[in-house]
Amino acid sequence: MRVNVGVMSDAIELLIGTYTRGTGSQGIYRCLWNTTAHRFEDLELAAPADNPSFLINAGAHLFAVSEVNDHLGQPQGAVLAYRRDGPRLSLLQVQPSFGADPCHLGIHQGLLAVANYTGGSLCLLDVDAGAGTGGQHAPLLRPRQLLRLRAAGPTPRQAGAHPHGAWFRGDELWVPDLGGDRIYRLRAATGQVLDPVLVAPGSGPRHLALRGGRVYVIHELSNRVELIEQGRVVQSVPTLPDGAWRSATAAIAIRPDGRSLIASNRGHDSLVSFAIDPSGGYLSEPRLHSCGGSHPRDFALTRDGRWLLVANRDSDNLLAMPMGADGRPGAPVAELPCPAPVCILEC
Repeated sequence: MRVNVGVMSDAIELLIGTYTRGTGSQGIYRCLWNTTAHRFEDLELAAPADNPSFLINAGAHLFAVSEVNDHLGQPQGAVLAYRRDGPRLSLLQVQPSFGADPCHLGIHQGLLAVANYTGGSLCLLDVDAGAGTGGQHAPLLRPRQLLRLRAAGPTPRQAGAHPHGAWFRGDELWVPDLGGDRIYRLRAATGQVLDPVLVAPGSGPRHLALRGGRVYVIHELSNRVELIEQGRVVQSVPTLPDGAWRSATAAIAIRPDGRSLIASNRGHDSLVSFAIDPSGGYLSEPRLHSCGGSHPRDFALTRDGRWLLVANRDSDNLLAMPMGADGRPGAPVAELPCPAPVCILEC
């Protein structure tokens, strides 16, 4: 959402997910990115919440995970459902996720998918878009199905399944499993498990970026980005130079014009950009950029493609970089202190 903040200025409204446990954060924050003055403005608490580490828009509603493992005294987290009330968020429902540490959400045609990282499961919830409006008191979210995933990999981080995301692709739901070195494919309507996409042992697939018929996956453990076509890997490129150590990838996104892909490295504390070949979708050699802080857990490419906004968790700051015509981020132009940011959502 763009907000007028002056006669000659324009701003993008942002919601920021954070970690609250052991930090100075209180929940979900709101701020503006002023695209004319090139500054962040009006940081404020939009809603108190417990570890709201991922946010997703759904029309008049917003959903967040509560990435915990002790909700209601059980080994599970929760999904938080909100209604937008100006700069504030009004809590409508707290729905158990039926698995520990939910870390990501996907939504499509009234179905919300929840990836429970430590719980090793995928929870599917029906969404009643009319609930919570016009005085209705019906629950917004209703449990439909819980899928327990069973896989493992060769590293200590892969003793069991660790689903790290949920992306709808046509009539399928794709779920990268960091623990099992595979991307699950399911029929979205039925939950039927299809043949998975298998990746190299020890890769640790984390997040996906989709555009057209192309799928890019970022691997947290091997620090690589791969292009998948027809269920197999056709290109694999590193996100780090040879010899880099103790780093783990995090976010991945494609610029709206489809000409470049951006990813982030935690530990190495950098961003990496790739040009995308328009004919085959293949990635160029990587080019590294400073993230302006420590532990770049997430970033957002604005819808107009002009700005890259970075959430640096361990340095407690947001950073803004202009995107060049070549699809690469330029030097930072603004910074905003924000406690433990781990998700940026353009409203």
